[in-house]
Amino acid sequence: LTRIAIPDSVTTISARAFYNCTKLEEVGYPAGWTTLRSYYDGSSSEGDGSNRSPFEGCSALVHVHMPERLERIRTSAFAACGSLTSMVLPATLRVIEDCAFAWCGHLTDLRLPESACMIAASAFMDCVALEDIRELISRQIECNMALAREGIENDWGANIGSVLLGTDSFWTGVDVPGEALSHVIVTKIPFESPT
Repeated sequence: LTRIAIPDSVTTISARAFYNCTKLEEVGYPAGWTTLRSYYDGSSSEGDGSNRSPFEGCSALVHVHMPERLERIRTSAFAACGSLTSMVLPATLRVIEDCAFAWCGHLTDLRLPESACMIAASAFMDCVALEDIRELISRQIECNMALAREGIENDWGANIGSVLLGTDSFWTGVDVPGEALSHVIVTKIPFESPT
């Protein structure tokens, strides 16, 4: 198996669906997908294999054809695909979740669209050849600042593990229920000290 085109009828790719397909070089996603739905729904226990990439062990994977209307890449979608060297992401992409491209050690060319506003801190973890990672993070911050406050809160709250840098616009606080909000750091109290 060297190439696969995922048909439109497929809605989810299971954990390790293509596990250890060492000759798999090319994957094409259905054009209509807006989210790269992966194996992980957050309900399974660690260690049972369900928190693994569908492409784990696909050491030859070099070409991934993304859907034209893609908006979100889920957790670990291409983690440890060591032969990936470049990735062109569609202009509609908004969110890249935790470890989406982690451990892709040969990834050197990543074309990130202006629309990508939410990039998890670990999205490109250990992508040692990706030299422009600081620029990518800077663009994320600039884009976040341009978004409406409500939109940022909604996207951020849905993406556990991401980091939200609030400026003066968040001085009154932010309410994100559940485990998405685990730490709040206040560097300076945003009002005068009472006398």
